[in-house]
Amino acid sequence: MKKIIGLLLIFATSSLMAANGAIIYEQCAKCHGIHGQHKAFGKSSRIAGAEVKQTIAILQIFKHMSNVDKFAKVMSKQVEKLSDADIKAVAEYISTLK
Repeated sequence: MKKIIGLLLIFATSSLMAANGAIIYEQCAKCHGIHGQHKAFGKSSRIAGAEVKQTIAILQIFKHMSNVDKFAKVMSKQVEKLSDADIKAVAEYISTLK
């Protein structure tokens, strides 16, 4: 019984993180497109299907970046209030986009 409850908790947590990632991504979609298919400001890569670790690293850089150029300022503002868990959730969601 404990194993079943443990598995249910893991599944519920995974589902919540995926849902959270999708909700966070709604803000990203304004520039990157619903499916991550656009190059934001004509500068970024298409982010659909990006590797989770790479996306986390890039978002962490933007989170701690200040006053570089217009694109960096926009990205910095988008991620500055995201927690590490939020960044992981949105990175995992982005990795599922095609």
